[in-house]
Amino acid sequence: MMEPEDVIKAKIEDLERRIVEQKAQLNSLLLTKQKYGEPTLKFYGWVPIKAVEQVLGEHGGRMKRGELVDILVQGGLTTGKKRSLANIRISLDLNIKNGRLKGSGAYVSLPKYQLR
Repeated sequence: MMEPEDVIKAKIEDLERRIVEQKAQLNSLLLTKQKYGEPTLKFYGWVPIKAVEQVLGEHGGRMKRGELVDILVQGGLTTGKKRSLANIRISLDLNIKNGRLKGSGAYVSLPKYQLR
């Protein structure tokens, strides 16, 4: 059984860790706001491919990769994440490679749509 001092120390360490995480999320929000304007939290906490499928579905099934990334960032997908834009790009590349998405040049689409 932990001593009362150890319990308090563990709680303090946990709170300090959570403060660091919250600061990182706030910094990420600030950077997103500076680059893309006021972000929403529409995609906050989503798995990237689910957010990509949602956006593509809302925009006719295909769109330019850069526009897609901008919408995802504006929707809060990257909020609080390290290497956020890189994670989106990696997710797009992997899902094109595994067939969940199609890619051609600057465009990305859902599999049922033809890319021109």
